[in-house]
Amino acid sequence: MPLDLRHRFDVDQLLRYHASTSITQEVVEGGTSMGSQSVSWQTEIVQRVLDTEGDGAAHIVQTTVPLAESPQAAAMELPLERQVAYVLMDARGRIREKSDANTAPFCTLAEGPVEAGASWVVDNQIFFPFLAGPVSYRSTLTLSGVEEMDGRSCARIGIHADDTTARVPLADGSDSVRIDLSSEGTAWFDPDAGRLLRLQIRTVTRPRIRETLYDTVTTLTQQLVDEGRWGPETHPD
Repeated sequence: MPLDLRHRFDVDQLLRYHASTSITQEVVEGGTSMGSQSVSWQTEIVQRVLDTEGDGAAHIVQTTVPLAESPQAAAMELPLERQVAYVLMDARGRIREKSDANTAPFCTLAEGPVEAGASWVVDNQIFFPFLAGPVSYRSTLTLSGVEEMDGRSCARIGIHADDTTARVPLADGSDSVRIDLSSEGTAWFDPDAGRLLRLQIRTVTRPRIRETLYDTVTTLTQQLVDEGRWGPETHPD
């Protein structure tokens, strides 16, 4: 039976996710490994629906808060701090407006009802703090079938980003970077509740500046841990 995959937003709806991120980076200079370093951290992501549109889109405030300090992240100059962003997201998970260029959709859903084995293509962008602009890439999403997750009947969606090579100027304008990108992942979406329950994604980026290659693997796991309503009992301030 075809599944109609769409987010179901309500005013003052609260969704709370727990995210775990790990990064391993190896620096290769002139074909010789100069060593590698790894870092991991955890964050809480809270989405509050401020208002909804007639077509099912929602105005959302998303707050991301690190759950603990990470000395390794500080050493790698990763900006782990509380962040608040606004997005206008449609029922398919596409972002129409956003206050922060780095905000990306979790999982873009198919335009209409789909059956197991069906695929759809999505154009994405990823931003890096050291680059002057985004890297564009294309992902293919495939409905693998239905699978139980946390007691719910969920659509299991495979995510595959086509291998991409781009050249983007550095933010300081001193040079340009060749960057190779690939990504694989899986999302579990509850079509009855209209919620993303879980996301696992592994992204490989290989920026090259002159003779130096930064071979980087980023792994993200995101899990829905709570859902409710905004109000004095949840945020008394």
